[in-house]
Amino acid sequence: VVVGILDKELCYTWIYNPLPTFTPENIIGKTDADFVAPEEAKHLTELKQRVLTSGQSVREEIHTTSDAGVSSILLTVEPLRDSSGTIIGVTGTAIDMTERKQLEQEVSAQASELEGLFEAITDGIFVYDATGRLRRMNAAARTLLSRYIPPDDFSISAKARAERYGPRSPDGRPL
Repeated sequence: VVVGILDKELCYTWIYNPLPTFTPENIIGKTDADFVAPEEAKHLTELKQRVLTSGQSVREEIHTTSDAGVSSILLTVEPLRDSSGTIIGVTGTAIDMTERKQLEQEVSAQASELEGLFEAITDGIFVYDATGRLRRMNAAARTLLSRYIPPDDFSISAKARAERYGPRSPDGRPL
């Protein structure tokens, strides 16, 4: 977590735990425009200026490009007040979410791949939960089941489905 304090001109006056490519010495006295692309600096300045004028905190996920590359950052900016309550700057925290976002994308891609494989299997696969409720099925299972059971009944429990569609005695009772 990076923590920083900026004055009313949005120059850094203090920083803790800067990103690895930076040091406090090369940040203090500078603005975001010195570190990120112009459009990103403009957006950051607008966010921080909004906090200065409104006195309300802002929390937003942003993307920045610097010498270190593109980063996904969870940014929180709050007004910094003096003892009389006057806003004299802003404080900010930045949590680097880049690795987490990359992992989320990888997991999503893997889930899509597995879903594609699940659907492509030509044998019918039915997945039930511990209560016997059908949780999901693949395309082959839907095709097979739809020959015997209306699709609206796919989601009823296995017990209810057996009672409704299972074998019956000559007098109509479930076997």
